[in-house]
Amino acid sequence: MTVRLLTSALGISDDDYAVTAHSLESRADSELADDDVDAQSTLPVTCGDIIGREDDVDLLSNVLLSGQRLITITGFPGSGKTRLAIEVARAVQAAAGTRVVWVGGGQGPDGTTDVGASGRSAPYGHRNAVLKALSGNGTALLVVDGAHWESWPAGVPRPSHPSFQVLTTSRRPLRLPGEITHSVLPLAAPAWMDEDAGAYPAVQLLTQYIRRFQPSFRATELDSAAIAELCRSLDGNPALLLGIADAFSMFEPESIVRYVTTDIASAVAEAAPAVLAGAWEMVATLETDTRELLLQISGLASDWSVGDIAELLGEPPLRVGRRVRGLLDAGLIHPYVTPGTPRFRVLGLVRAMMQGEWAGAPANVSLPGQPRLRIPLSRPASASRTVTTVP
Repeated sequence: MTVRLLTSALGISDDDYAVTAHSLESRADSELADDDVDAQSTLPVTCGDIIGREDDVDLLSNVLLSGQRLITITGFPGSGKTRLAIEVARAVQAAAGTRVVWVGGGQGPDGTTDVGASGRSAPYGHRNAVLKALSGNGTALLVVDGAHWESWPAGVPRPSHPSFQVLTTSRRPLRLPGEITHSVLPLAAPAWMDEDAGAYPAVQLLTQYIRRFQPSFRATELDSAAIAELCRSLDGNPALLLGIADAFSMFEPESIVRYVTTDIASAVAEAAPAVLAGAWEMVATLETDTRELLLQISGLASDWSVGDIAELLGEPPLRVGRRVRGLLDAGLIHPYVTPGTPRFRVLGLVRAMMQGEWAGAPANVSLPGQPRLRIPLSRPASASRTVTTVP
């Protein structure tokens, strides 16, 4: 009865319903007969084990297994939201035999694909995905990668519906009733001169990526120092680490470090243009006062607290805290672990963007594969920006 009401709301004809339902039931019967949990999944295939997110996987999978209906994974472009969602869904499936349905590609409410959201084509429209989720017995987990909806799609049951749970990835919280959000933070990178750099997830991941291009790669002392510095400079962002990994097969490690640290924004524009475009999009969509705050705090070289910024600006801490919360939700800043008062830092790439020529005159900068972005910032443009190439 529930499925019939749902298909009616979605505008699915009786003939389409009969064909789809028969196909889904046949597949479900076959899968259950084979007792193969993996066969019930539409999850994308991944490469290698997840690194540095094991605690996140345990936390979110346990929350879903406890009955939570809607979780949104948020974070900076390239931070690993999609991979985390896959691993969480896989863990829930393994623990409870939950049927998992994947909707990829950043689809809108009508099931169309927004390739710019995640760079992948969507294997299912929302109608087919929901039909699949609700066919059969028990609870299903609907995973929506790249959910950028202003409101919940018409005709799709809300997460409070008893037949399924929803796990989404988005650059920001969806602000829907009952939503729990989880921000994906940068992978931990070693501090300067840390003798145990190899124990940090960012270093482990970059080393793994380098070996995709050089299977025989073994880090020397100089290589290890360069890898640690790159992980710090690129904020442990998985997409940025992957984008720079193949350079190790062509250039000396010191040259790569010099190139990246001299002009991070230019390096990212070449190595991972989608991340840079996504970062500018996030900055452009901030509320005006929050964007102005980001511009001001990007000049701070060290970590800071909300109280520090409130005192610096002469504003009430709660007002500043609201804007800091917006920056934290967007992944443009990250917590800096210290005892006592919570402290934060602006991501290195974001700081470079806001302090460089692109901050003052973004209309003069064409991002790779993206239209020019016009961001009304009051800070004047710097005189020039030097583009450094790897020798």
